[in-house]
Amino acid sequence: MNVLIFGASGSAEGSVLRACLSSSAVKEVRTMLLERGAKVL
Repeated sequence: MNVLIFGASGSAEGSVLRACLSSSAVKEVRTMLLERGAKVL
């Protein structure tokens, strides 16, 4: 399974990321993060 996580900088998202990385069912994990002050178009 491949996983895409948006906003993995908070505590809840960090827990999800750690769970994905420790799971043998997850083949690939990618995260999408915004820099502070970045504008979303």
